[in-house]
Amino acid sequence: RAEDSASISPDGKTLATGNIGGPVELWSGETGKRLRSIEGSGPVAFSPDGAYLVGEQVSPNNGGANGNLQVWEVGKEYAPLKALEGHKASFLDLSFSKDGRFVASSSYDDTVKVWDLKTMELARTLTQEGRSPVAISLSPDAETLAVSYGSGDYDVVLWDVSAGTPEKTLKGQTKRGTGAAVSPDGKTLATTSLDQTTKFFEVATGKQTASVPGGGL
Repeated sequence: RAEDSASISPDGKTLATGNIGGPVELWSGETGKRLRSIEGSGPVAFSPDGAYLVGEQVSPNNGGANGNLQVWEVGKEYAPLKALEGHKASFLDLSFSKDGRFVASSSYDDTVKVWDLKTMELARTLTQEGRSPVAISLSPDAETLAVSYGSGDYDVVLWDVSAGTPEKTLKGQTKRGTGAAVSPDGKTLATTSLDQTTKFFEVATGKQTASVPGGGL
């Protein structure tokens, strides 16, 4: 089957793959052998410390992804913790803060939610009506969230997570966004879109610093 999401554990020993509807598959990073399947749906992401794998919960009654954030404890044979409710539709993307405490999820319900895994609660909901948040990336300190949209004018928006408000709008993309990544030092944002370019921005100023061919998908 085709997978549309993948995440490698920080130690490089395990690859998790998934797509909408699941299941989530675990593979050996050393041999490529499939290790096991777990009940859940993609997208999937390992926390930076390797303690957790997150994805979307699958409802036992109909087997479909239900919009709840599912957290699995890696060190306990991927035992599922209580799912966190919030989204009304399936996920599009996931992104962790550097310390692994916060994880953001974008959804087909046109919202982005930021979850606090220390308290296991929803910390913030970010939304712009009628805009689909396709690709997201949390800054290392979880203070800024970059959202690349798949509808409207395709601009990338930098959100102030604490305030829950849009902080900067980054111009440059001309088609649907496909990817976003904030650098480990929090200073640079890279985005990709169906315009077949990768663009680089200064997070502090919102200024575009480069645009190179490729990286559209």
